[in-house]
Amino acid sequence: MLKKSLIWTSVGLGLMGMVACSSSRDGDSGTDTTISSDLQLTHDPLTGISYVGSDTCIGCHQDFSWSAGEVDRYLAGKHVVHSDHITQQDAISDGCGQCHDPIGDGPGLEGFIDAANVPAAGLAAVGCETCHGAGGDHYGIGPMPNALPDFEACGQCHNADMFHNAYHPEGDNIVEDYKAGAHSAAPGNHTGAPCAKC
Repeated sequence: MLKKSLIWTSVGLGLMGMVACSSSRDGDSGTDTTISSDLQLTHDPLTGISYVGSDTCIGCHQDFSWSAGEVDRYLAGKHVVHSDHITQQDAISDGCGQCHDPIGDGPGLEGFIDAANVPAAGLAAVGCETCHGAGGDHYGIGPMPNALPDFEACGQCHNADMFHNAYHPEGDNIVEDYKAGAHSAAPGNHTGAPCAKC
């Protein structure tokens, strides 16, 4: 009888642990991961998976030793603090958001960066899910559609079709250059190094 009681107690504790682990879905995990709930995020039209917003991703990943450095580099990098003249308002009204804030979750990142880097008309930022895919099935335990983005993810914006390359000379033809270079996974090349390494 004692053995059965111990088994059921273990099962109960295990279930409680799983529920507590998944509680970040509801934002009650002790870390506020629900900033995006005020944003009008939709879903990925290709997969149907809901977007959760970069603030939700960061709410978890900034606390993990294996990803905290990546989060810090992302928040200080050009995908977040990339322009003082492209704002959230511009992204919506001028179509710049197609590359500068494709999901519309830039405002959710404003609390994570220095206020001096937040334009008065709102932050436009390339969110985590732009490259990694929608996180609605992830929440720390499920799959990410594109856990390790390759040059195709970068090529959504950094390609020869960029209509304003004068503003981005370092990004001009970046995908075409990668495909032609020795680091691509093209036949005859040997390393398959990801764009993000550079």
